[in-house]
Amino acid sequence: MNKKYFALLLMLVGAVGAVLFSFYVVDGIVNADPCYYDLPEHKASPLFELFYDFPVSEGYHATPSMFNLFFSFIIGALPGWQLLKYFRKQGRASVA
Repeated sequence: MNKKYFALLLMLVGAVGAVLFSFYVVDGIVNADPCYYDLPEHKASPLFELFYDFPVSEGYHATPSMFNLFFSFIIGALPGWQLLKYFRKQGRASVA
């Protein structure tokens, strides 16, 4: 496999895995009750509002924002990049 494509594949697999983990596991834990923020006495923190939106189309229920998607994608690509650097340091000729 071409070295450049192997590096991209490592980062892509990590990124997609992190996005899926974020949207299915972390979202279920952090936002277990989607109607929690419907009441006026339950205000979302600024950090929560950074990662979640409250769109009209979802009935003002918290849904992952685009920032959440990009952040998860970048965090997931980092282990693939580090693994690639490790392979380079070990001197495995077939990897970048």
